[in-house]
Amino acid sequence: MISKQIYYLTICLLLTLGESQAGRCGPPINPVTDVNWQCIFPIRTGGVVEFSAGQRDPSNSTEDVTCTCMKGPVPYLGITVSYWEPFAIMDSVTDPWCFMPLATTISAGQPGRLGGTYSRTETGTLSFAQVHYYKFPVFNLLDMFTDLPCNDTEVEFDLAMMTEVVPTWNDEIMALVLDPEAVLFGNPATQIACSADVSSIVTRDKPLDQLFWCMGSWGSAYPIAGTSNNSDFIEANAAIAAKGIYMMARSSLLKDRAISVCGASYSPIWRKSHYKMQLMKPVRDSQCRVIGEPGLLWTHGKNRPYAGDNFSWLLFRKNRCCVGY
Repeated sequence: MISKQIYYLTICLLLTLGESQAGRCGPPINPVTDVNWQCIFPIRTGGVVEFSAGQRDPSNSTEDVTCTCMKGPVPYLGITVSYWEPFAIMDSVTDPWCFMPLATTISAGQPGRLGGTYSRTETGTLSFAQVHYYKFPVFNLLDMFTDLPCNDTEVEFDLAMMTEVVPTWNDEIMALVLDPEAVLFGNPATQIACSADVSSIVTRDKPLDQLFWCMGSWGSAYPIAGTSNNSDFIEANAAIAAKGIYMMARSSLLKDRAISVCGASYSPIWRKSHYKMQLMKPVRDSQCRVIGEPGLLWTHGKNRPYAGDNFSWLLFRKNRCCVGY
């Protein structure tokens, strides 16, 4: 775990290094220039949009004016407040053990499939990448919104998961052990229903949570492994990063803060409309993308030839809470 003081020192050192560390696994994340801070909008108070900054809300959650929660044995009445919280960073990297936010690569080995691939065959395309998940509680690190009961109590930047040591991520057949429902949803017949998910995203910017096995134009969420058959390489890596979110939810390692205004909840079947993703590296995206958003208009020029096919995504989640009187 990295304390707040060490985190600030690390950021200063990384900013000092700057472009001198650029390469396949860098440069390090710059929290000032690489983050689209407008993605925290829209902010709602009492169900009314107070600030939108031109940002969309893809979630399907309802926004009530008032709310009632329990504080110990005592109920209290409050007003519903919601916003989008930057809470984590997700890498999708071709080079195993490449940690993009730190511009660091470690030398380690493991039997089995590690390196990323992108191949074209007569039956289509196949991409594979490793994923790293970092806790990144920005608001707590910057002491923002500390008067609201919405944020997590964690105040550390931490590497929480890396798929190089997750056997099911590197083997689609072994992934069936953790997610046997993939037999039902990871087939062409059920993928026909995903056209409705794509239509909802294009017309309303809202993924359909009922079709949890679909990721819009990014393909299927199953098998929950590091592969994607998307012909667009940027979309393929976005899909692999989104699969990382789903895997964290399925493993009860990720809480959803938009299901209830009274606190975070575990949701083994993810609600994908509660998440947005912003590409930070190798090329910063000017907007956040909902899960499954077609890449026809946003993936162009997002992977420089010398960047090494390694990507870093900032994750935003819908945060709803009850601010009591």
